[in-house]
Amino acid sequence: MSGLTLTKDVLTDFGYTIRSEVVDLSGQNIGDIAINAFEDHAQLTKINLSGNAIEMIPLGAFAQNPKLTDLVLANNKLRSFSAGVLHGAVGVENLDLSGNPLESFDVSLTETLCLQSLNLDNTGVAARVQLKRVGRCLHATWV
Repeated sequence: MSGLTLTKDVLTDFGYTIRSEVVDLSGQNIGDIAINAFEDHAQLTKINLSGNAIEMIPLGAFAQNPKLTDLVLANNKLRSFSAGVLHGAVGVENLDLSGNPLESFDVSLTETLCLQSLNLDNTGVAARVQLKRVGRCLHATWV
């Protein structure tokens, strides 16, 4: 994939300006994401990182992506997901964490974002998180 910088399976930057609003990096064997990987790409509305080997995402990794509405992190190796990962990405409406071996999920995420969809299918927390629609937003609580 031209322009994508992968060093020892770590996504660090793209090496060029992305003009698209959508980035699909699914199935690229990415293991880690650098804190600044997406910082120069404020126009992004959708990022698909599904089917990689991502074990953790740094807090604030998407802070410079205020237009981000869709984030797909399905089928990675995430064991936890903190609300701080999406700090600054205030427009996220659709979050897909399905297929990750999640052991913890920060339900306060649904208090700071107005999620329209949250996919926790086939995760370690799916049976323990209850989703309820409050107005147009989803609200998550532990059961």
